[in-house]
Amino acid sequence: MALAGTQKALALPPGLVVFSLSERAAARAAGVERRGFYTDLLRYRDKHREGGAITTPAISLFYALDRQLTRILAEGMEARWARHERLYRRTAEWAAARGLAFAAAEGARSHTVSCLRPPAGIDPQALVKRLGSRGWTVGGGYGDWKPSTFRIGHMGEVRDSDLEALLGEIDDAIAAVGEVGEVGEVGEVGELGADGGDALLAAAGTARGGAAGAGGDAAGAPAAPRSRQEA
Repeated sequence: MALAGTQKALALPPGLVVFSLSERAAARAAGVERRGFYTDLLRYRDKHREGGAITTPAISLFYALDRQLTRILAEGMEARWARHERLYRRTAEWAAARGLAFAAAEGARSHTVSCLRPPAGIDPQALVKRLGSRGWTVGGGYGDWKPSTFRIGHMGEVRDSDLEALLGEIDDAIAAVGEVGEVGEVGEVGELGADGGDALLAAAGTARGGAAGAGGDAAGAPAAPRSRQEA
């Protein structure tokens, strides 16, 4: 079986999980006596075949999913994959030119989110805070990587111009944080002119620990402020 959070590359507002269940997985699930209610995959399958959901559904998110699937088909899956890869390669090029290192080895990196270590002397948590003060939401690292990394999402409805705007903001934030005397403390600087287009930069490991995902004015959701980007 396969499961997906729709707030990631599908670029919906968070709240739905979709999954595919094979006959083999269904047969194995049938052998489990106590499957619970929300964790009973066969219950979902049977209600789906009846044309409904096991509980009152989030109708607005269903409309959002329908909208996003239409957009994805219009763009074309291959074109969408190519755009995500192009954004990843642009991020890698930008990072290499500035001395930022990937947390993952080259063969294990994602085309949808980049987990990076900032240059020596730059506290990534201060960097995330600095970007937040400018209206940009960028995810910090997870677990043991939290003190040493931050994440840039480049999936969903993120376009080249959106990423370029964010990278420019990160450049300015690195310069500002580097001038701070105390690690983790962020000072005031002049206006940087943040304007990141109409797409949320979503993190596949998610912005603010969980939503990197969303993308743009996805599926009928209220449009995000133009200076608000999620990565």
